[in-house]
Amino acid sequence: MESMSKLPKKCYFGHLYSRMSTNGTYTVCCGRVPSVGNYHKEGRFKEYWKSDKLNTLLLSLQDNLKELNETWAKGHCDYCPHTVINNRLYDYFENDGELLEDFLDLPQIKEIENKVINSAPDTFNIDIINVCDQRCNFCWHWAHDMIEDEAQWGDWGEWIKEKISLEMFKSVVDDLIELGGCYEIQIGGGGEPLLHPDIHEMIRYVKKNNLYCKLITNFSRITDKQLDDLIEVEADEILINISAGTEKTYIETRQVTSRVWNKLLYNIEYIIKNRTTTKPKIILKNILNEANIHDVGEMIDLGIKLKVDVIALRRFLEDEVYQFEDKMIQDNQYKKYNNIVKNKLMKYEYKKYEDSDSFTHTFNSEFTNTLLKGDVVQLFE
Repeated sequence: MESMSKLPKKCYFGHLYSRMSTNGTYTVCCGRVPSVGNYHKEGRFKEYWKSDKLNTLLLSLQDNLKELNETWAKGHCDYCPHTVINNRLYDYFENDGELLEDFLDLPQIKEIENKVINSAPDTFNIDIINVCDQRCNFCWHWAHDMIEDEAQWGDWGEWIKEKISLEMFKSVVDDLIELGGCYEIQIGGGGEPLLHPDIHEMIRYVKKNNLYCKLITNFSRITDKQLDDLIEVEADEILINISAGTEKTYIETRQVTSRVWNKLLYNIEYIIKNRTTTKPKIILKNILNEANIHDVGEMIDLGIKLKVDVIALRRFLEDEVYQFEDKMIQDNQYKKYNNIVKNKLMKYEYKKYEDSDSFTHTFNSEFTNTLLKGDVVQLFE
């Protein structure tokens, strides 16, 4: 079975990334670490970002990560989604290793070295809504078996009602601009951001202020007019959690109908056919678990057939997912599907290359313009 611990050597990620949840809480990771402030209590983001409390925490995560993981994070850093980036930075700061140029240009890198916070994080994620129209088996919040067993946490019924107002969204973006150094705004949520009534105005506001805009979505609830809006405003990236290579797996793991699958494929094809530039870039994200690992070959085939920009094969972060033990990939499955992935690499003439993303393996090809990226080491080695 896959090793559970992914604890980095040190954590620098809080300098580069921050997040605000629908209830206004601030966190320094997209994992399940404790919040470190709240918009409604500590004040606007710029006040929180300059606070002594945050500065102390970020320095402690660099110098005492193992201890803080046990006491503050309650072991959740063992499931770090950003181990690759953290360890690259560790090698750069501690062992005179090399960094890709994308990182060297960031003002936050020099600030990490000098142990100060001046610039905003390079990337900021805003969870705008928690309600969702799908029941993905791997989800922390909406797994269909959790709901069927009525095993939601105590205040789940109130949590699903939360959403961020347009005014609050704009104030955070304004603060990031004022602080300087922010490059990317990610719009997501504990649910589906396309269900937020102000989603398209939020995207327009980010683009109006010349920031990179990434929409994280299941991408099934959207009209042709809204698709045209995404193309017109040149949203930079649409990260689609598909986690399937076939209709059968998609509808079984999400408890949806064939109509939803067909609408998703239509939406992807519409964007790629009608965009007049390289934007929006389409990324198909596949969270691999026991229920969909058999589709891994089809996931690659589908992405190439659709001519998406990136296929991402992501490891399942089992941390507190309902009945996660039953959803983890077994060692014998890795052995079987490792051969399938290697055959696809050969079929599509993929070759390894380096980039600044948080993946252990990245591939490009002269056969296809679709990049393949993954952090499930067992499938590539």
